[in-house]
Amino acid sequence: MTTDTEVRTGGADTVSPGEGDVIVGYDGSPDAKRALAWATGYAEQVKVPLRVVVATGDMKVRQVTELDQEWERARLAELTEDARASVAAVPLPPESLELVDAGPAPALIAGADRSSLIVLGSRGHGRVAGALTGSVSQHVAINAPCTVVVVREQSSPEAKRIVVGVDASEGGEPALRFAFEHAERTGASLTALHVLPTWAAGPPYATRYVSDRFAHAISEAEPMIDQALAAEARKHSSVLVDRQVVAGSVGRVLSDASEEASLVVVGSRGRGAFASMMLGSVAMTVLHQARCPVVVAR
Repeated sequence: MTTDTEVRTGGADTVSPGEGDVIVGYDGSPDAKRALAWATGYAEQVKVPLRVVVATGDMKVRQVTELDQEWERARLAELTEDARASVAAVPLPPESLELVDAGPAPALIAGADRSSLIVLGSRGHGRVAGALTGSVSQHVAINAPCTVVVVREQSSPEAKRIVVGVDASEGGEPALRFAFEHAERTGASLTALHVLPTWAAGPPYATRYVSDRFAHAISEAEPMIDQALAAEARKHSSVLVDRQVVAGSVGRVLSDASEEASLVVVGSRGRGAFASMMLGSVAMTVLHQARCPVVVAR
């Protein structure tokens, strides 16, 4: 096991895109254990190294008394032992485990470059563990230089379907690439979902139920979807693709689709007023509301 006293810094161009390592954050929480299992499976599939990062910076307390110091030492020892056991059970070599003296988000981000994949649970053992999506996963998804996977328990454990949002934007291309590649590796089917934005109250409407005023928009959207999917569909011809056009709130439609999915993939930015932000409003909504693991692709 290697112990780092400083956060590692990664050069953005040191590794070619698609050839980087998988970095998984671990804090002993149930979501972190799911993240470790997901990351291990992914790393084995793509045959890249896996690094398990335990960030110890947020364990430091204001040491007023000796009891504070004892609590900190005991907590660190407990987490280290748990992490070693989890790494050994996967199994991974002991050197895959890294202790980093920094907060969880900085430790994960600083160790990544553009070709990396960061995997973490949606909630951890921190002060915000009760939040719907912890501040760490949100911060990493916003600021990481690479694709991020936020793992949470699947609502439908038997589901083997990947849902990917399609909007023909430049930011959507990494999402389609990841979705097709992962579907091909895992044998999952792929639902390519394009949403016609509307703020109308009530549930989103599937194509066959949509009102007449959306009929023209649907007829225009279908060729756009085919064009957006064409390149990846040719490269991954074995993937079964279901194309859907749905009207509704984009983030809500994708989140609802996650109910019967094994994975939801979104781009970090899409069309519209939020396209200039580091993380679009749609991706943020899906991170908060999805009922399965979420990939924010870059």
